[in-house]
Amino acid sequence: MPLQVRRSVSKHVLTIFFFLSCSTYIFADEFIVKLSKNQTFQSSFTALSSNKETKIIDQHELGNLVLIDFIEDGQVSSKKIQALQKSINAEYIVPNIKIHTFNDFPNDPSYEKQWALEKIEAAKAWGIQRGNSAITVAVIDTGIDWEHEDLKQQIWQNPNETPSNGVDDDDNGYVDDIRGWDFFADDSDPMDETSSKNPGHGTHCAGIIGSVGDNGIGVSGIAQNVTLMPIRFLGADGSGDLMGATKSVDYAVDNGADIISASWGAAVGKQQMQPVLDAIQ
Repeated sequence: MPLQVRRSVSKHVLTIFFFLSCSTYIFADEFIVKLSKNQTFQSSFTALSSNKETKIIDQHELGNLVLIDFIEDGQVSSKKIQALQKSINAEYIVPNIKIHTFNDFPNDPSYEKQWALEKIEAAKAWGIQRGNSAITVAVIDTGIDWEHEDLKQQIWQNPNETPSNGVDDDDNGYVDDIRGWDFFADDSDPMDETSSKNPGHGTHCAGIIGSVGDNGIGVSGIAQNVTLMPIRFLGADGSGDLMGATKSVDYAVDNGADIISASWGAAVGKQQMQPVLDAIQ
């Protein structure tokens, strides 16, 4: 479903599956706290830091979010969550749920015959337009093999960052993010890490979107001239968490992506995905 989004991005397409659930106790190790917009991030952060029942694990100032853990082990009561939310005047607190790829691609080599391109009559579209490098698609996933022979010339390059100088040249909070960011490993190399559980999900998605066409190599993407922004928050087993997903969406938006590919989700209520929904507003 196309969504109108903030700042420099015109549209995002985000696929998430939801079902509603409720419980008196919440079984989670970590929680995301959305701090109040009516107070400065630092003042709210300080108030949360002084809470003796929780410890801070991570923060994301752009999204006004703090990742916390309750010091006491075991299940956390809804009343305790509500009490904390009230004490620091937070907008909401949600579990830092686990998110997984929609890994439904077959391993059958014949899949590479790409019958889908004929099905959607891609050739007719290519007669009009083969994509435009001015359009950037952020692939938020397990990363992209940015050295792949059919993808390397499509990879986004941060025009405001100097490679390997150890400096955040564009002051966006990420050092040497030349070709995107890895929120799973927290570094500047969003390379797709494959395993038996991840045969290259992010690279596969990137290839479907924008592999170079008419070059006699591999496959052809639907938009053959598009620019691909690699953003990784899912590990080699195809899983990540809500905080990483939210940071990834914010990064894509802040760095000029026009479209987001998000082939992942979680079977949770819509309210529990609120940080991601906030990021695409």
